[in-house]
Amino acid sequence: MRHLLTPKLMGELDGLLSVDSSIRTTRLNWLSKEATGDSANAVKAELGKLAFVPARAGPPASWT
Repeated sequence: MRHLLTPKLMGELDGLLSVDSSIRTTRLNWLSKEATGDSANAVKAELGKLAFVPARAGPPASWT
């Protein structure tokens, strides 16, 4: 799997551990939090998580 760890991907993984000022926590912590309710803001937050992960993950290794 080491060949899958490009410098770009390693930087993005490291970025998960850095505090993001827009959410005032790390992305790793943000992604691990459960939904807080069924309000419009809570739904938008969960949709933000769904959009965040695939945008950085790329295709699964089985696709290459």
